[in-house]
Amino acid sequence: MISAWLLVQLAVALVLVASWVVLRLVPTRAVVLHRALLLALPLAAIGALGPVEHRFSAPAQVWAPAEHDALAVPRVAVLSSLPATLPTALPWELALVVLAAFPALNAAVGLRRLLRGSLRMHRVRGVEVRLAPAAGTPFAVWLGRPVVVLDPDTAAEPALAMLAVRHELQHHRAGDTLFAWILLALGVVSPLALLLRRPFAEAEELECDRALLARGTPVLPYARALARIALRATPGPALAAGMTPFLPRRILMLQTPPVLSRLRSLGAFTTAALVLLLSVPLGWAADGLILDHRVAPAAFAARAEALEARGAFLGAAHPSVAQALDRLVATPEGRRWALLSLSGAESVRPAFEARLVAAGLPIELAAVPMVESGYRNRRADSLPATVPANQRGAGYWMFIAPTARAYGLEVSDTVDERLDPEKETLAAIALLGANYESYGDWGLALAAYNQGNRAVSRAIAAEGSRDSFVLTERGALNDYVAQVYAAAMVLEDPTLVR
Repeated sequence: MISAWLLVQLAVALVLVASWVVLRLVPTRAVVLHRALLLALPLAAIGALGPVEHRFSAPAQVWAPAEHDALAVPRVAVLSSLPATLPTALPWELALVVLAAFPALNAAVGLRRLLRGSLRMHRVRGVEVRLAPAAGTPFAVWLGRPVVVLDPDTAAEPALAMLAVRHELQHHRAGDTLFAWILLALGVVSPLALLLRRPFAEAEELECDRALLARGTPVLPYARALARIALRATPGPALAAGMTPFLPRRILMLQTPPVLSRLRSLGAFTTAALVLLLSVPLGWAADGLILDHRVAPAAFAARAEALEARGAFLGAAHPSVAQALDRLVATPEGRRWALLSLSGAESVRPAFEARLVAAGLPIELAAVPMVESGYRNRRADSLPATVPANQRGAGYWMFIAPTARAYGLEVSDTVDERLDPEKETLAAIALLGANYESYGDWGLALAAYNQGNRAVSRAIAAEGSRDSFVLTERGALNDYVAQVYAAAMVLEDPTLVR
């Protein structure tokens, strides 16, 4: 989330600078360019979403052994049902968003206060003209319908009121009042967006002046109206458009309309184009911040070689293991699961490894509880209610009831020995050892631990291969083996996620 937040801040800052440049180069007709510049934000978001990252797939339950696996047991997501008491970090970006929303709330409250007690004077072609005693200058605002608000001094002079209403109607016609809502929404996401109000308002005012003069509005009376209103002008509400008092520049433009040279126009359009072109790389750069924990190919190859050298987890250099490792260490869900697992493993992993060594099994099998339960001694009723009772795993090794009973654990309404780490670990060692004796390969033994002996034997017969990764690629097995291999690498080197 932090990189997404930084992406918005960088994109808004880029648009802010470009808006100022465009306004100085082309003082009129800059509104279209300004609004086009806002395309930088969605384009940057598209850039950020471009490289699709694989979300961490939650671990699966242990399937029953051959004599109990006649039923097809689906993969059960454990990650979504983690106890609420587990530590979670409140993103500091959320606090920033709350603070950024304050100006928007303040603007809405101020507008409501200003319009309180206002009176409707006219209704012109669907546009409501209101008199607000608290208003300091005329302004236009969109409230589900176009509204023009006059202050008492302006409303008291018919000629001045007519010019003011004509000016504010032009703001509605140009869509400036709707655009004010867009800027306010951006302000909730990024406080920097509030700085866009001034350059955008200046561009809108100059364009409004140009449009009114083109429609035949007399220059001298219009300039006098601008001067009179500017003398008593006060800042309008954030959601309003209208008669922004940067008077000298506007009067100068009315007297001597700017000559638009090709060079200045080219500079303005070039600036806008560069911002739009830079927005996608900006998104890609921010996306790199999200995925900067991915393991480099050379580093992964070294870890896979070290894992294979110990003689148990052969084939650890397979690309599916690299993908599983990246999901575990480079996605928010995976990193959270890995960190919780490392925390839970501190107290029980040494005992598990000692039992594995005593039984003559590879110490790397200590990665199984990390994949199954996140190294949490989980109760069966902690799983989602949608999981059938006879398919609910429990303990660190997540045995379902039929498997637990088959390996000597008592599971009843009053006793659940799956929650006894010592007894459950011995049962898991017996199951893993039996699987290895059946297949002579730890990849197939792990697949059988997860999907059952019958499913693995059926996959071998159907595909004519005893390579667990080949069977996974062909869709005959799930990616459980790759998950365990990746978890073993994280247990070996916790700095991958810390």
